[in-house]
Amino acid sequence: MDQATLETRLKALHDIGAPVSIPQNKETLVHNIIEASKITRQFATLDVDTLVYIFTKYDALVHHLNTLLKLDGKKPLQERVGQGNVAAILPYNGPLMTFALAFAGAYLFPENSFEIKPAGESQKVFEKFIEMIPDADMAMHLYNANRTPRISTESGMKFLTRHLSPASGTKVIEVYGHDSMITPEVEKMLMANTSVRYILEGPGKNWFVVGENPASVRCAETMLKAGLLNSGQSCMAGEIYVIHDSVYEKIIDYISKLANHVVVGDPHKASTDVGPLKNSLAKRIEEQVKDALEKGATIAYCSKEAKLLERTEHFYDINPERFRLIPYDAEHMLVPVIILKDVTSKMKVRHDETFGPVIAIGKYHHGSEIIPELWRARYGLEATVFGSVDTALMQTLDANFGHIFQDAYFLDPGQFDILLSPWGGKNYSRFSLQGITKYGNAGIEKIQTGPDYIVLDFSKEP
Repeated sequence: MDQATLETRLKALHDIGAPVSIPQNKETLVHNIIEASKITRQFATLDVDTLVYIFTKYDALVHHLNTLLKLDGKKPLQERVGQGNVAAILPYNGPLMTFALAFAGAYLFPENSFEIKPAGESQKVFEKFIEMIPDADMAMHLYNANRTPRISTESGMKFLTRHLSPASGTKVIEVYGHDSMITPEVEKMLMANTSVRYILEGPGKNWFVVGENPASVRCAETMLKAGLLNSGQSCMAGEIYVIHDSVYEKIIDYISKLANHVVVGDPHKASTDVGPLKNSLAKRIEEQVKDALEKGATIAYCSKEAKLLERTEHFYDINPERFRLIPYDAEHMLVPVIILKDVTSKMKVRHDETFGPVIAIGKYHHGSEIIPELWRARYGLEATVFGSVDTALMQTLDANFGHIFQDAYFLDPGQFDILLSPWGGKNYSRFSLQGITKYGNAGIEKIQTGPDYIVLDFSKEP
């Protein structure tokens, strides 16, 4: 791929994304995302804005990527060729931002034939998206050279099975989701097709470490923002919080007061901060909180009510520890914002992915108390540090997480580009699977990927 081809492709990405930025089109997509996934208007808006940002600013991301490649002594993108046949499976939440990442990375290389499978809930969202590209020449970019559509409508398992077949010729399968998607059936198919590279994007059990002398109010605000991103349903949301004992009570007091202003309710309302979750997720969160309470944690804060379109319902009567889930529809429930304190490593909420509006806080005095737990961490996407922490603790965080935000959050001004940069994750937060028979009981090699892993680059060096 030469420079002229790269520039042509970047312009095409810009032209595909530009119509979505039209206010009427943006509102249509936001409405469809809310209807499909029941995520809040706030996050649906962020999802659409991120697609526009990625497509219209991809030239800046490519420049940044090439800078990193140069630092590593690797060839720039314009000196590379595509992997070949690429497939991607998207999640039900954040469908457009993940689509943009998968599409742009694969589209950049003319040699790539690729196909993207949105979650079933998002199918109508993508139908609307396609309608927003009225120019016939531009619409053709959503099809491969053989006129097959790049956006698939078949079931997820059928799509995965087809691309895992050796006859498919697929070289890369990128899956945005949870490691539970690596089922025994998928493992068997991987073992049968050793030529495919299977990349799992996610999940996250992100740490938020508060050291000594933090900017307390700013820290509490960021903790709440991090924990409640998309109602806690994001790989970038915070999940494990540890606070130095010198500021422990003060920070918990601040964040509990701030949480009192968080609105739980109907996702269509602009004022709603936390919306409905799928029934299975809501039940899992309820189980984790009850497990924590049984093992000594206490509730520092619990939302009292949920504001629906025509009524208000209460999560508890007197005792917040006896909270209940509120049905939203047949498939979704409303979960209160819960701030737990005195959380320890013995509790499920500390090590199992929560994926909901729970902020689980533990206490430490010296970094050595939590360093062993960090080395055992299953997930390592990103971590946040506020205040001063000792050198050994910072080095351990750096060794176990793809990126460390210091006194900041990725949605802060000037930080968002980091989210779209190829810093990758570690451990189960980002790994590649390749079917081979000589490793492990299941015959699967887990390849840990560090900050140099290029998630946006569906290419190989010539």
